[in-house]
Amino acid sequence: MIGKKLSRDKIFEVAELFKKRGLMTRGFFIIGFPEETDETIKETIQMIKELDFDLVNVFNLIPFPGTRLFQQCLEHKLFLNKVDTNTLWKGELGLDTSDHSGFYLKPFAMPMEKLIAYRQEIDQLVRDKQQQTQLKIKNQNLVFV
Repeated sequence: MIGKKLSRDKIFEVAELFKKRGLMTRGFFIIGFPEETDETIKETIQMIKELDFDLVNVFNLIPFPGTRLFQQCLEHKLFLNKVDTNTLWKGELGLDTSDHSGFYLKPFAMPMEKLIAYRQEIDQLVRDKQQQTQLKIKNQNLVFV
């Protein structure tokens, strides 16, 4: 959890409270941190499964200019594409928040091929969850207005 002062136990506790009251739950996750390892990404996948949210979104990390993360990526040359800090003001960095397949940086200790394979595994998990939720909604005859 990105600098969040929220324990894993608290996350599970709150998610369970929402479920008990019949409220739809949605989880947002980010993968592809510089420090990402097999262990951390497997923990994320396991957490997604255990929390059993109705809807799940998993985004690839985007290091926005002006953040500590962006600076870290520059200092350690983690960007996959060349970043010219002199032309950032032109908005030509090409950071696309809607592109869930593209990565902007390479983790320190994980080959990109492995990160991409994990992304595909997560995408399948998300698709399966969406199908389950759609079926649940259909069976409950819920109407959204």
